[in-house]
Amino acid sequence: MNTLKKIGMKRKWIYEGVLQTAWSGAAKRKRNYAPMGYWSDDLKLVKIKAYDGSKTAENLARMKKGEKAKLYLPDEIGAVFWAYFGKFRPGKNVSKIGLEKMRSERGKKFAVYSFKPTEMALAMGAKVLTREPWIALETLIYCTKPWAKKAVLKSSLRTLKKVAPNSKFAGVLERLLERNKAL
Repeated sequence: MNTLKKIGMKRKWIYEGVLQTAWSGAAKRKRNYAPMGYWSDDLKLVKIKAYDGSKTAENLARMKKGEKAKLYLPDEIGAVFWAYFGKFRPGKNVSKIGLEKMRSERGKKFAVYSFKPTEMALAMGAKVLTREPWIALETLIYCTKPWAKKAVLKSSLRTLKKVAPNSKFAGVLERLLERNKAL
């Protein structure tokens, strides 16, 4: 079975994880852990967008083709927050995928890096972390407020379609918009 399918990834969905980067050579430094969105267009390569000015972007730019990074797949959102604050420590029960750098493409203020998954260590019950249910839940709760605005619902729907194309919750949000035409 395809490695990325095995962990529940779907094409073009954006997932959340923690990326560990470092590089070899004279400029070797300590590992950097960063919260990172990742996706796959074909379920063969993992893609990561790194914005200029970040330590992660600097590390990835220094990596040569074939060098590796690690992507940690935490099963709860707290680990992603810990990474943001520099407190993430990979544990034994956190799934991880080795990523071999294949290529990069420059954007205006970012680069998109493509990686081939290599070794994989999956914790019991491993799954990928997506924003899909959280966006849907927050939007549903928002709709119960008398002051709910249609623009906010539309924005939530756009975000959901970006992070989880063809999500079952996208249809739910579309029905909420229809139902709340009075907004």
